Amino acid sequence: MKTKLLFSAILICLTSFAMAQNRVTGSVKDEKNKALPFVNVALVRTADSTFVCGTASDDNGAFELKDVPNGTYELKALAIGYETAKRQIEVVANMDLEPVVMRQGEITLDEVQVLAKRPLFAVEGEKTFYNVAEDPSIQTGSASDALQNTPGVQVDVEGNITLRGTSSVEVWINDKPSHLSAENLKTYIQQLPANAIDHVEVITNPSARYGSKADGIINIVTNAKIQKNQFVSFGANAAARTFAVPWVSYVWANEKFSMNIYVNGALSKAKGQSVGSQQIYAGPELLSSWSHDSTLFDHRFINGGIYGNANYEINDKNSLMFWGGYGPGMVHPGIDSAFTLRHESINQIGDYEYLTTEDSKQTYDFFFSGLYYQHKFNDKGHNLDVSLSCGSYSNKTTDYFTRNFSLPYLYRREVRYVSDNRSPNNSIEVNYNIPYSENGEISVGLSSEYVRGFVDYKNDSLIDNMYVMDSVRSYCYDSHVRDHEAYVTLQQKFGGFTVKPGVRFMLYDTDVDYHNVDGFDKKYQYQHVMPSLHLSYSTKSMHNFKLSYTHRISDPKAEQRSMYCF
Repeated sequence: MKTKLLFSAILICLTSFAMAQNRVTGSVKDEKNKALPFVNVALVRTADSTFVCGTASDDNGAFELKDVPNGTYELKALAIGYETAKRQIEVVANMDLEPVVMRQGEITLDEVQVLAKRPLFAVEGEKTFYNVAEDPSIQTGSASDALQNTPGVQVDVEGNITLRGTSSVEVWINDKPSHLSAENLKTYIQQLPANAIDHVEVITNPSARYGSKADGIINIVTNAKIQKNQFVSFGANAAARTFAVPWVSYVWANEKFSMNIYVNGALSKAKGQSVGSQQIYAGPELLSSWSHDSTLFDHRFINGGIYGNANYEINDKNSLMFWGGYGPGMVHPGIDSAFTLRHESINQIGDYEYLTTEDSKQTYDFFFSGLYYQHKFNDKGHNLDVSLSCGSYSNKTTDYFTRNFSLPYLYRREVRYVSDNRSPNNSIEVNYNIPYSENGEISVGLSSEYVRGFVDYKNDSLIDNMYVMDSVRSYCYDSHVRDHEAYVTLQQKFGGFTVKPGVRFMLYDTDVDYHNVDGFDKKYQYQHVMPSLHLSYSTKSMHNFKLSYTHRISDPKAEQRSMYCF
């Protein structure tokens, strides 16, 4: 019992000693023994360079540092026109130091690193922040693990990202759209270590500043740029079903230039059976029709691609970024067989059955590239961004469709569908941001996008062993879409309260021309004003509140205004 009491007493004494708060006093003079007023004096912990406390000397050059814990420190004195004076001190009690002598020199101020702990989660305007660098539990994981910890974000086992249950989300990297394909983005997220991420921003209901068509934006902000690095990594993602995605990545970087190249492929196969039934009621007598279907399917997919991006820091004010990619793919000839038993009481046909067989082949490819330029007028957020991008997508499909009726009579129908789709596009966007005070900034921007759509669709029926085009169900059209937008947003902080109003103006026009229909050339134009307002408040105890509103409109596309049902 005495031993336990003695041990407790020693522990209490050691704890009190470790938590002791001391007072450190002293004075600052020049080489001529003249007192130096208004000199910045800082105390930095030697073990980890953490700023502990600081003060300034008074009119007589004297200073006092209060509540200093026991430990080893570096005392720094900084003043314009003088070299920084440094001194190592060991604090175990109240101390009165010898005068600190400062020498005149050309060095004005040395850097004092101030390390302040940020909250793990915070809200500002329309953004919710997850400060990954402040979360020790995630440092050994990947970016995928970090996203799992981000409020509202979910990442499934295959790497698909959703935000609050919706997949309508854009992933940005360092405040810029990633412009990566779905599979390439999954690879990037799985490879990027969490300790390379500073924080993640979640933007639900994006304001007029972003002009995003998605329901949300996830912006991954990495730590300081890699100074020099080169490595090759490779691997493969696979699943129990026939699914394999081999990939290889190459990264090269130095102080000014960095590049990253991904190459991947994918092979998957899906085979199975589905069973379903449906029933239709009609007429005052509630006559009904019903059908039962049993479908066997066998699908095989092959695709791949090469993607890359490069960053060049021209100087501390100007930077360039380039990205691009190309990916071909093919849906291997797959056969679907569906047996249907149907009862037509509405049309008084009775029971009949048929077997449907579908054999299809699809090939496609896509290309995209872009160039991003940023000019910083200063380090306080005054900058100009310009983005140029272009791309193209094409898809060719041939589908053979056969239906054999066996009851109540024998009948066979064969149809061939052939479609050719091509869609090139290009766009330009300019953003300008200028702070008008320490707590406020204005952002303005312009964007213009052009998209062309070409569709050639043929529907053929087999008649007397020859395919004859069905002119009613076949069509060929060109569409031209021009989308011009401008926005302005204002952000102002009042202590812990942030208000961000904004408005986006949109002029959207499209025309569509059907080549196989004489005189069918339609033009449509839409003008919209889309306001937004985001309010947030953060208390000193880290309670966050947010209220957001964005007016959003989705106009019908050219094919949706068509006389045909696609």
